Amino acid sequence: MTSANLTAGRPLANGMSRPLRVRLGDLIPVFIFAICFSAWIPASINLAGLNLRLSEVLLPLVFGLLLAHQPIRRLSHAALIVVLAAGVYWASLLSWTLVAGPIAGGIKAYGRVGLVGLNLLTTGAIYLLVTRTDRLRAALTAFVASVALLNCVLALAAAAIAFHLPLPQSWLSQQDAPLLANGILTEGVIQRFQFGGVNAGCVSAAALVLAICMLLDRSWTRPKWFAWAVAAVSFGLVLGFSRQAVVSLAAGLA
Repeated sequence: MTSANLTAGRPLANGMSRPLRVRLGDLIPVFIFAICFSAWIPASINLAGLNLRLSEVLLPLVFGLLLAHQPIRRLSHAALIVVLAAGVYWASLLSWTLVAGPIAGGIKAYGRVGLVGLNLLTTGAIYLLVTRTDRLRAALTAFVASVALLNCVLALAAAAIAFHLPLPQSWLSQQDAPLLANGILTEGVIQRFQFGGVNAGCVSAAALVLAICMLLDRSWTRPKWFAWAVAAVSFGLVLGFSRQAVVSLAAGLA
C-alpha cells in the first residue's frame, strides 16, 4: 500500500497526535476530477496576478506527496524523451514571447506562457501518480465518472434555461443566434450556459472512447453505475456538439 505523510495533527486520548496519512491512490480521482472541473467550469483563483484553476492550485500538494512517497531518481527512456520534448516546446514558447512580447500582448503573454507550463506539469503529475501507484484502470474509471458527473450538471443547467428557471446571471451569456419563429428563420438573442461548450464535447469524446475500450475488456469487472456514466458521457457530445468533438471521436475510434 502506497502512502505518504501529509501532516500530523489529529489528537489522541493520551495527548499524542496521530499523523494524517494520504494515500497516493486516493489522490488520483480527486486530481482527475479537479482537471475535468477546470475544463467544464472556468472558475479560477487569482494568485500573484495569475488566474489559476483548481487543478493548478493542487499541483504543489500532488508533487509534494509524490516526492515524500518516493523521490524521482531515474526516468525511463520514453519518459525522458517526453520530458525533453515538453521542455523544448515550453522554452521555445518562452523565447518567442520574450522576443515578441510587446506585440503578443505584453505582460499577459508571459502569464499565458506560465499557464502553459502549469498544464505541462499537470500532465506530468498525472503520469507520475498513475505509474507510482500502478492504478491505470482506477484513473480511467475516475476520468469517465468525472466527465459523466459534469455532463449531468451541464444537462441540468440546460434544462433550467429551457424551462426559464432562474440561474445566476454570471453563469449565462447573451449570444446572437438564428431563430425559427412561425416558420421564418430570423436572428435573435438567446441565453447560453457559459460553461462546457466545445471543451465538454471534445473531452466527452475522449471519455467515450475510453469507456468503450473498458467495456470491451472482459477481464474488468465494471461497477453497476458504469452504464449510466457511459450514457451521460454520450449525452455530453450532444450538449457540446462541435466539429472538433466529431473529429476527436472519429480519431479515437480509428
